[in-house]
Amino acid sequence: MFVLFSYISFLGDGSSGNEGGGSPNKSNNGGSGGGNSISLMLITTDNGIDVFHKFSESKRRIEEKLIDKGIIQKILKQERQTQFTTADIGVPQAFHFIYVHGKSSIPQYCSTALSVAPYLDKDSQKRLLRRYQEIYHRAHGGLRDGIDVYSGGATGRSRKMGGTSIDGQVVPITPHNLFVSMGQRESIVGFIGKDFEVYAVLSPLAFMPLIVDCLDRIIIWSKRKEPILFALDKSTW
Repeated sequence: MFVLFSYISFLGDGSSGNEGGGSPNKSNNGGSGGGNSISLMLITTDNGIDVFHKFSESKRRIEEKLIDKGIIQKILKQERQTQFTTADIGVPQAFHFIYVHGKSSIPQYCSTALSVAPYLDKDSQKRLLRRYQEIYHRAHGGLRDGIDVYSGGATGRSRKMGGTSIDGQVVPITPHNLFVSMGQRESIVGFIGKDFEVYAVLSPLAFMPLIVDCLDRIIIWSKRKEPILFALDKSTW
């Protein structure tokens, strides 16, 4: 058994002095960060007396690099922007989607706003998250034993899936990388590509051609926007 200790500090303007250490099941910081919502957490199993000072110096170096490259300001700017919806990208048939970028060494994802019924309250959003977790574990093998690739009826048994073309390369959509879970309120779809993943929510009445068409448009839009949506440079500090 080991115990984790955390160091939490706000970054950017007004972060001076707003830092603190954390103990098991408890963390704290020394202030609000001057309204800055960007924070850094460093975790260790070492409870030595000099760990705080080492973390403080590491935080200073990381912060300097982020400020010098303008990354903090870019993060704050993006945070202030209104989150886009599926209708904004031309896929109004989908209620919501999550696109996971798999190329960089840092896990990153983007998602649309939960701005449509029935996902306007926290309970509904938690229920949706659980359904996303179910399809994620199914797509990654956690629930494959004893079940079909699809669940929910005959619409999941068509093998003529097709594919989508991105920059001249065809991304095949087949029964081996598309996972569908149909329920009374919505259908949850998971697609596993070579260097990305897509999870989307559609009407429970959506048939497979509509599901595939929506995935096509989501993948094409997300791929084209990757340089804007994600930090692709492998920055180190």
